[in-house]
Amino acid sequence: MGAKNSVVEVVAANVIVVEREALLKAHPVDDDLRHWHIWSQLDMHDEATAVRLSKFMRNLMDLVVPDAAIRDSDTAMSGELDLSSVKLHDAIHMDWPLKASQIEEMIRDFELSADAVHIPLPRESYHKLLVQSTEYYAAQPNVIPLQIPHGCTLTVVGDLHGQLHDLLYIFKTQGLPSPTNWYLFNGDLVDRGSCSVEICAIVLAYQSLFPDAVHVNRGNHEDEFMNSVHSFRQEVLVKYDADMFDAFNALFNALPLAHVVNRSIFVVHGGLSDAPLTLAQINTIPRHEYHLHVPNDRRMSEELHWMQDLLWSDPQVPLGLATSRRGAGVVFGPDVCAAFLRLNQLKMVVRSHEVIREGFMWTFDVDEVTADGRVPEVPPSHVPLDMGDVPESMLLTLFSCSNYCHDSNRGGILVLDAVLNYHIHTYSVPPKRSLIRGLPAFRSIEDHNRHNIMQLLLSHKSKLAQAFAALDESKASDNMVTVDTWAAVLRQVLELDLDWKELAPRMAAVDAQGRINYVKFLASFRAVYEGHREWHGVFDALYPHRKALEAIFCFFDRDQSGQISMDEFKRGCLLLNDHLPSPDRWKDPIALFRDIDM
Repeated sequence: MGAKNSVVEVVAANVIVVEREALLKAHPVDDDLRHWHIWSQLDMHDEATAVRLSKFMRNLMDLVVPDAAIRDSDTAMSGELDLSSVKLHDAIHMDWPLKASQIEEMIRDFELSADAVHIPLPRESYHKLLVQSTEYYAAQPNVIPLQIPHGCTLTVVGDLHGQLHDLLYIFKTQGLPSPTNWYLFNGDLVDRGSCSVEICAIVLAYQSLFPDAVHVNRGNHEDEFMNSVHSFRQEVLVKYDADMFDAFNALFNALPLAHVVNRSIFVVHGGLSDAPLTLAQINTIPRHEYHLHVPNDRRMSEELHWMQDLLWSDPQVPLGLATSRRGAGVVFGPDVCAAFLRLNQLKMVVRSHEVIREGFMWTFDVDEVTADGRVPEVPPSHVPLDMGDVPESMLLTLFSCSNYCHDSNRGGILVLDAVLNYHIHTYSVPPKRSLIRGLPAFRSIEDHNRHNIMQLLLSHKSKLAQAFAALDESKASDNMVTVDTWAAVLRQVLELDLDWKELAPRMAAVDAQGRINYVKFLASFRAVYEGHREWHGVFDALYPHRKALEAIFCFFDRDQSGQISMDEFKRGCLLLNDHLPSPDRWKDPIALFRDIDM
């Protein structure tokens, strides 16, 4: 590290806040669905941002590989989990062969300690469990067939994202895993929530004890670069170390891609591919070689492209295929789904991956809300040519995180019996406590949307100003644009297909002629570093690239002191410039360093 007068302190994410002056106020809302649509669009945008950031991190890793000493000293980024509250469960031990009583004791301890961050298991025990699970799944095919025995049920669980309270609720209502009470976890066990490590411990322990009864699919967040961008890496490094993070990702690379239940239901995390795949073709995918991003000098193989689609794709109501706004995968219509089911003589697709307001949704059946029924006995009779001819009950989306990221959605699970009668159970479980620091508390989904839109506007403030100036209709330097122009600019720059005209009165001052002063509108948003409010201009400039800068800072901060030398800072900015368009590049890293060195 450099001398003390040549260092800059890394700004923790929770001390940079977005301020909005006066104009954005709460309004009574009649249509809750409208706010849920806004939230879903913002969440999709956040996922796309994470994909771009994970690609940046992959490129950064390709450019500069840390040596073993740096890697061994890796610890979690500050500002997310409270290190002072980390404790070790002295009472929890794992002895092999595992017994159900051991796992039940572990679950009870996890539930009782939900008010603090604990190391779930002694490192040696947990590492052994990860290695055993990896070896088991590495020997399994990409698509695993399941046949529910008579007298048994199978519960399909969607995304849990580290929310332990949802898993505990599911076990309390549906019963613990057993030879007659099967479970299939459909990916995304980790990230976002603060108890991903605990959830994996429980699921893997039961899978080891009852391998015929507990099953896991891979999700798009079971990926090293995605869970480095989100919270899982931080959680593992707080509770364990970098070697354990590698062990988790070795397991994730071994997880299967799909299960087929009773030769009828295709259960996959994301969705279908843009290619008409057979199950045999899916089984040819070299899943252990998959990475979300490949090095710049290589191309993703066709088979790994199929895998990305299975992990990332989403259904859509219109027919056909389209590019996904997530930045990976595709969106596919009911015709694509029907063709896949007919090709493979299957009856239904069950997938997760997508936040659903009520916990489940029959995506292609617009008005369908059925929670009880029976899986169709035959594949779809035809591939629809128009929306009035779509076969029923082809695709079900399940999302099992209730109140996901502090919002108001319900969680949902699917319970099947041996003859494929089903019941969809929904619930809302309030968390006992949020273990992630720095997350604001929101009164409502509208409040959350407002906060996220403000963050998005600030991140694109410079681009918005340029776009408004180019379209200033008055040409009289009064900085006024019509509401239509204002909405068009926000839609184009933010890449969010919202009803911006309807939102305009809530976000900006609209005069009697239906115009908005875009300069005043943009000036009302600013980033503030608490304790240094006069620096908001500097932080407005930093804010759009805060995640990329944080990744670079953590990469070069070798002793995790929170300080970076001027030389290290210059090196980081040069690397960042390699991955930014010309207008966004840092022109003078030394001057920027001096500006930030408070």
